[in-house]
Amino acid sequence: MADINKWLNEFKKSWIKKDVKAILNLFSEDVEYYETPFHKLKNKIEIGRMWNEIALQKDIKLDFEVFCKEENKYAIKWNLKFFNKKEFVYQGVYLLSLNLNDKCNHFMQYSEDNS
Repeated sequence: MADINKWLNEFKKSWIKKDVKAILNLFSEDVEYYETPFHKLKNKIEIGRMWNEIALQKDIKLDFEVFCKEENKYAIKWNLKFFNKKEFVYQGVYLLSLNLNDKCNHFMQYSEDNS
């Protein structure tokens, strides 16, 4: 059975450490990854390029709340705050599913910039 809390804690820890390799390891090789509902990234190389942007983030604060679960599919409300020359504040929802190896094989992000 998938352990979403373990996955989210590892995701958060890796983000705060700015460890892109560890973040990518949380996703399956065949992941369907949508940065927005209308922008699907093609592969893990493209996903890694996008995640490299975290190198400039400072004082990262990230919180999650799982508000819906059905089998291995989850809806997660999140809040993010970080500094990069100014304060950025985002909130949104992740829709994701985990495979039998606790790797995310579907990831879709909805977000709003509240900076």
